[in-house]
Amino acid sequence: MKSVSVPDLNDLSDDEDELQDKRPESRLVKSTIGEFYDDKKYLEKLAIGNKPSPPLWGTPLEAIANNALHFLFDRVTYWDRLGPLPPPPPPRKAKSKMSGSTMSLDSVLTVNTSNSKITTNSSYIFVDKKPVPTYRRRNSQVNIQLDPSKLNFNFKSVQSQREIRKMSRIPEDNELFTDSPSGFGDATPESAGQSITDYIKKELEHISEGYKLGWIQETSSSCDNCLRLLEKYSEEEVPDIHELTAILHSYRGNCAVQRRQFDEALKHHQKDLSIGENFDIRSSRHRALGNIGRVYMLKGKHQKALETLTMKAPLCKSAKDSSSLFHEIGNCFLVLSSFQNAKDAARKSLQCAEECGDKNLQLQACVLIGLAEVNMKKYKDAHKSFEEALTHAEALGDKKAEEAMKHALIDVNKKIAHKLKTKTVQNRTNEVNQQQTMVTAV
Repeated sequence: MKSVSVPDLNDLSDDEDELQDKRPESRLVKSTIGEFYDDKKYLEKLAIGNKPSPPLWGTPLEAIANNALHFLFDRVTYWDRLGPLPPPPPPRKAKSKMSGSTMSLDSVLTVNTSNSKITTNSSYIFVDKKPVPTYRRRNSQVNIQLDPSKLNFNFKSVQSQREIRKMSRIPEDNELFTDSPSGFGDATPESAGQSITDYIKKELEHISEGYKLGWIQETSSSCDNCLRLLEKYSEEEVPDIHELTAILHSYRGNCAVQRRQFDEALKHHQKDLSIGENFDIRSSRHRALGNIGRVYMLKGKHQKALETLTMKAPLCKSAKDSSSLFHEIGNCFLVLSSFQNAKDAARKSLQCAEECGDKNLQLQACVLIGLAEVNMKKYKDAHKSFEEALTHAEALGDKKAEEAMKHALIDVNKKIAHKLKTKTVQNRTNEVNQQQTMVTAV
């Protein structure tokens, strides 16, 4: 999978006009993101990995690192635009009469802050209305002392730098705060449902990439996690829940096929078909019927595969799709030794392939026609079909297909020669028999 290029935080891009003249250098970046600066350097190393890494929670590590770097990049540009924040007010030290390195509690009279106040009376110190007992001197010779460094001035008006950042943050466009346990903050049900939809669609992109790269186990786990998530929501909350669920079952079934778990694959593809039938989703029915038919073919149940694929025919809307379908139907007829039906289906596939101009489908259709004709012992017709297939293979530059067609032509020529030889021998035998019959009659 190709890694996405990530802008260096030390060289901010000028996508926005107001930031063209505000390019923060590395020192500004470091002072802005603070403790995350080391994390930024680590993420940059992950983002430029040379070898594809297995996905984490269904997502490649490079993609996770890139997303994290983009987030830091957005924060730096946003905080730079926001400008420096005022530092938190430091707590004021209590004025006291000092004796060496100690301080008498009786000398603490009043401590003021911006929003809080500590006062003393004869028996209590009040801090935010929470009484704390004090200790009196019983006589002038006993002096209970307290280390001033241990005094804790912890007022709600004094916030940490990170808390100030969080309080002053302004949500950007199409952004939701995620402080609640559900992950969608105080968003309305409609916005939360849209967030779930966007999340599942993003996961489907990762699932598709992982499936193409052959990460079958990780792809299966991601599908299962997404399916469990969608089970918690209704159609009112997530309007596209049925379409998303059907697609996830389809991917889950394809992963099971790759592991040769055909019964498991059938279960998921049939759920895909059931959703399409119950909610009138044509794409789901079209996809599921094709997958179920192919699974039956892999299991050797070609009659069931033929019945399933025939149900898919009315759902095909393009010539290319119809060509692929008729080719699969022709293969089923060929295995079932129904050679004439196989040839008819292959000719329909060739016709549709010529309509859409797909050379690869034309090549496959010609090969299927030739195989059906060979089994029907129509070797001359098969020779023409294989010659046409060879022409398509040469046009595609497919060397393996060219070699296969040349071998097929050699085999057909041998069969033609053998058939001619057999026919010649049979004719001579018939002539000899006729001569013997005439001699016997005389």
